[in-house]
Amino acid sequence: PMRIPYGLSNFAALRKGRYFYADKTPFIPLLESHESGFHYLLFLRPRRIGKSLLLSMLEHYYDVGRREQFDALFSGLWIHEHPTPERNAHLVLTLDFSPLAVSGGQEALERTFFEVVRGGVEDFLIRYQDTVPDLRRLDERLGTYRDPDALMMALLRLLGRSERKIYLFIDEYDNFANRLLSDGQQGLYDSVVRGTGFVRSFYAALKVGTGSGALARMFITGVSPILL
Repeated sequence: PMRIPYGLSNFAALRKGRYFYADKTPFIPLLESHESGFHYLLFLRPRRIGKSLLLSMLEHYYDVGRREQFDALFSGLWIHEHPTPERNAHLVLTLDFSPLAVSGGQEALERTFFEVVRGGVEDFLIRYQDTVPDLRRLDERLGTYRDPDALMMALLRLLGRSERKIYLFIDEYDNFANRLLSDGQQGLYDSVVRGTGFVRSFYAALKVGTGSGALARMFITGVSPILL
Protein backbone atom coordinates (compact mmCIF):
# COMPACT_ATOMS: atom_id res chain seq x y z
CA PRO A 1 0.00 0.00 0.00
CA MET A 2 1.06 3.61 -0.60
CA ARG A 3 2.60 5.20 2.50
CA ILE A 4 1.52 8.83 2.83
CA PRO A 5 4.02 10.91 4.86
CA TYR A 6 1.55 13.27 6.53
CA GLY A 7 3.40 15.48 9.00
CA LEU A 8 6.80 14.06 8.03
CA SER A 9 9.17 16.84 6.98
CA ASN A 10 12.53 15.03 7.14
CA PHE A 11 13.58 14.14 3.61
CA ALA A 12 16.00 11.38 4.64
CA ALA A 13 13.40 9.70 6.86
CA LEU A 14 10.84 9.91 4.06
CA ARG A 15 13.13 8.36 1.47
CA LYS A 16 14.50 5.66 3.77
CA GLY A 17 10.95 4.81 4.88
CA ARG A 18 9.87 4.48 1.24
CA TYR A 19 7.03 6.95 1.61
CA PHE A 20 5.21 8.52 -1.31
CA TYR A 21 7.06 11.59 -2.57
CA ALA A 22 5.99 14.07 -5.26
CA ASP A 23 9.30 14.78 -6.97
CA LYS A 24 10.21 18.49 -6.65
CA THR A 25 13.81 18.04 -7.75
CA PRO A 26 13.27 19.26 -11.38
CA PHE A 27 13.00 22.77 -9.90
CA ILE A 28 16.57 22.69 -8.54
CA PRO A 29 18.24 23.85 -11.78
CA LEU A 30 15.86 26.81 -11.84
CA LEU A 31 17.09 27.86 -8.39
CA GLU A 32 20.67 27.80 -9.66
CA SER A 33 20.00 29.48 -12.99
CA HIS A 34 22.11 32.61 -13.50
CA GLU A 35 19.43 33.94 -15.83
CA SER A 36 16.76 33.81 -13.12
CA GLY A 37 19.05 35.23 -10.43
CA PHE A 38 17.36 33.25 -7.66
CA HIS A 39 20.06 33.50 -4.98
CA TYR A 40 17.96 34.83 -2.08
CA LEU A 41 14.44 33.48 -2.19
CA LEU A 42 11.32 33.96 -0.09
CA PHE A 43 8.84 31.11 -0.63
CA LEU A 44 5.35 32.03 0.60
CA ARG A 45 2.66 29.35 0.66
CA PRO A 46 -0.21 28.30 2.97
CA ARG A 47 0.42 25.93 5.84
CA ARG A 48 0.58 22.14 5.36
CA ILE A 49 1.66 22.41 1.73
CA GLY A 50 5.13 20.88 2.20
CA LYS A 51 7.44 23.89 2.65
CA SER A 52 9.48 22.27 5.44
CA LEU A 53 9.89 19.06 3.44
CA LEU A 54 11.05 21.10 0.45
CA LEU A 55 13.68 22.78 2.65
CA SER A 56 14.79 19.40 3.96
CA MET A 57 15.16 18.05 0.42
CA LEU A 58 17.28 21.04 -0.58
CA GLU A 59 19.34 20.74 2.61
CA HIS A 60 20.19 17.12 1.84
CA TYR A 61 20.97 17.97 -1.79
CA TYR A 62 23.32 20.89 -1.13
CA ASP A 63 25.05 19.75 2.08
CA VAL A 64 28.71 18.95 1.43
CA GLY A 65 28.62 16.63 4.44
CA ARG A 66 25.95 14.44 2.83
CA ARG A 67 27.79 13.82 -0.42
CA GLU A 68 28.05 10.08 0.24
CA GLN A 69 24.27 9.85 0.79
CA PHE A 70 23.34 11.25 -2.61
CA ASP A 71 22.70 7.93 -4.36
CA ALA A 72 20.75 6.47 -1.44
CA LEU A 73 18.49 9.52 -1.02
CA PHE A 74 17.99 10.71 -4.59
CA SER A 75 18.07 7.52 -6.66
CA GLY A 76 14.90 7.34 -8.75
CA LEU A 77 14.30 11.09 -8.61
CA TRP A 78 14.83 13.40 -11.59
CA ILE A 79 17.86 15.17 -10.11
CA HIS A 80 19.79 11.92 -9.69
CA GLU A 81 20.24 11.70 -13.46
CA HIS A 82 20.58 15.49 -13.88
CA PRO A 83 22.84 16.71 -11.02
CA THR A 84 23.72 20.40 -10.96
CA PRO A 85 27.16 21.98 -10.42
CA GLU A 86 26.28 22.91 -6.83
CA ARG A 87 25.28 19.43 -5.68
CA ASN A 88 26.68 18.78 -2.20
CA ALA A 89 28.88 21.89 -2.48
CA HIS A 90 27.72 24.09 0.43
CA LEU A 91 27.86 24.35 4.19
CA VAL A 92 24.20 24.25 5.19
CA LEU A 93 22.77 26.25 8.09
CA THR A 94 19.11 25.62 8.95
CA LEU A 95 16.99 27.76 11.30
CA ASP A 96 13.37 26.98 12.23
CA PHE A 97 11.58 29.93 13.83
CA SER A 98 8.28 28.12 14.44
CA PRO A 99 8.86 27.44 18.19
CA LEU A 100 9.44 31.06 19.26
CA ALA A 101 7.61 32.10 22.44
CA VAL A 102 5.15 34.95 21.88
CA SER A 103 3.18 34.83 25.14
CA GLY A 104 5.95 35.79 27.56
CA GLY A 105 6.68 39.31 26.34
CA GLN A 106 9.73 40.66 24.58
CA GLU A 107 12.24 39.00 26.90
CA ALA A 108 10.90 35.51 26.14
CA LEU A 109 10.71 36.26 22.43
CA GLU A 110 14.31 37.51 22.31
CA ARG A 111 15.53 34.55 24.37
CA THR A 112 13.88 31.90 22.18
CA PHE A 113 14.94 33.67 18.97
CA PHE A 114 18.54 33.61 20.15
CA GLU A 115 18.23 29.97 21.24
CA VAL A 116 17.11 28.99 17.74
CA VAL A 117 20.05 30.84 16.16
CA ARG A 118 22.59 29.57 18.70
CA GLY A 119 21.31 25.99 18.37
CA GLY A 120 21.54 26.15 14.58
CA VAL A 121 25.04 27.61 14.66
CA GLU A 122 26.19 25.09 17.28
CA ASP A 123 25.01 22.20 15.11
CA PHE A 124 26.69 23.85 12.12
CA LEU A 125 30.02 24.12 13.97
CA ILE A 126 29.91 20.49 15.08
CA ARG A 127 29.20 19.20 11.56
CA TYR A 128 31.74 21.30 9.68
CA GLN A 129 34.78 21.75 11.94
CA ASP A 130 36.71 19.11 10.02
CA THR A 131 35.79 20.74 6.70
CA VAL A 132 36.65 24.28 7.87
CA PRO A 133 39.10 24.05 10.83
CA ASP A 134 38.81 27.79 11.54
CA LEU A 135 35.29 27.14 12.84
CA ARG A 136 36.82 25.68 15.98
CA ARG A 137 37.75 29.22 17.07
CA LEU A 138 34.10 30.26 17.02
CA ASP A 139 33.08 27.05 18.77
CA GLU A 140 35.40 27.93 21.65
CA ARG A 141 33.76 31.36 22.02
CA LEU A 142 30.17 30.29 21.39
CA GLY A 143 29.13 30.74 25.03
CA THR A 144 30.21 34.39 25.05
CA TYR A 145 27.59 35.54 22.55
CA ARG A 146 24.25 36.93 23.72
CA ASP A 147 22.83 38.49 20.54
CA PRO A 148 21.78 36.59 17.41
CA ASP A 149 23.09 39.27 15.06
CA ALA A 150 26.52 39.33 16.72
CA LEU A 151 26.78 35.55 16.56
CA MET A 152 25.74 35.48 12.92
CA MET A 153 28.21 38.24 12.04
CA ALA A 154 31.03 36.27 13.68
CA LEU A 155 30.14 33.16 11.68
CA LEU A 156 29.89 35.07 8.41
CA ARG A 157 33.23 36.81 9.00
CA LEU A 158 34.92 33.44 9.46
CA LEU A 159 33.35 31.99 6.33
CA GLY A 160 34.19 35.13 4.33
CA ARG A 161 37.81 33.96 4.42
CA SER A 162 36.98 30.39 3.42
CA GLU A 163 36.41 28.78 0.05
CA ARG A 164 33.32 27.12 1.52
CA LYS A 165 30.18 29.24 1.65
CA ILE A 166 26.86 28.99 3.47
CA TYR A 167 23.52 27.98 2.04
CA LEU A 168 21.05 29.30 4.65
CA PHE A 169 17.56 27.85 5.12
CA ILE A 170 15.06 29.68 7.33
CA ASP A 171 11.75 27.93 7.94
CA GLU A 172 8.64 29.76 9.23
CA TYR A 173 10.32 33.17 9.14
CA ASP A 174 7.04 34.96 9.92
CA ASN A 175 5.40 32.48 12.31
CA PHE A 176 6.02 34.55 15.43
CA ALA A 177 5.02 37.81 13.71
CA ASN A 178 1.69 36.40 12.57
CA ARG A 179 0.99 35.08 16.06
CA LEU A 180 1.83 38.42 17.66
CA LEU A 181 -0.50 40.31 15.34
CA SER A 182 -3.31 37.78 15.65
CA ASP A 183 -3.03 38.10 19.45
CA GLY A 184 -3.29 41.87 19.23
CA GLN A 185 0.33 42.50 20.29
CA GLN A 186 1.02 45.24 17.75
CA GLY A 187 3.29 47.13 20.14
CA LEU A 188 5.59 44.17 20.73
CA TYR A 189 5.64 43.43 17.00
CA ASP A 190 6.73 47.00 16.22
CA SER A 191 9.45 47.00 18.88
CA VAL A 192 11.20 43.86 17.63
CA VAL A 193 10.98 44.27 13.85
CA ARG A 194 11.36 48.02 13.34
CA GLY A 195 14.09 50.56 14.06
CA THR A 196 16.74 48.88 16.19
CA GLY A 197 14.64 45.79 16.95
CA PHE A 198 16.58 42.53 17.24
CA VAL A 199 14.79 40.89 14.30
CA ARG A 200 15.72 43.76 12.01
CA SER A 201 19.32 43.63 13.29
CA PHE A 202 19.51 39.89 12.61
CA TYR A 203 18.46 40.25 8.99
CA ALA A 204 20.82 43.21 8.60
CA ALA A 205 23.64 40.84 9.58
CA LEU A 206 22.53 38.44 6.85
CA LYS A 207 22.63 41.30 4.36
CA VAL A 208 26.28 41.88 5.28
CA GLY A 209 26.92 38.19 4.60
CA THR A 210 25.50 38.45 1.10
CA GLY A 211 27.76 41.40 0.41
CA SER A 212 30.91 39.64 1.63
CA GLY A 213 30.10 36.48 -0.31
CA ALA A 214 30.02 34.28 2.80
CA LEU A 215 26.29 33.71 2.32
CA ALA A 216 26.06 32.15 -1.13
CA ARG A 217 22.37 31.31 -1.18
CA MET A 218 19.33 31.74 1.04
CA PHE A 219 15.90 30.13 0.97
CA ILE A 220 13.23 31.39 3.37
CA THR A 221 9.72 30.03 3.85
CA GLY A 222 6.63 31.62 5.36
CA VAL A 223 2.94 32.20 4.81
CA SER A 224 2.74 35.96 4.22
CA PRO A 225 4.89 38.94 3.16
CA ILE A 226 3.92 40.95 6.24
CA LEU A 227 7.37 40.76 7.89
CA LEU A 228 9.21 41.93 4.75
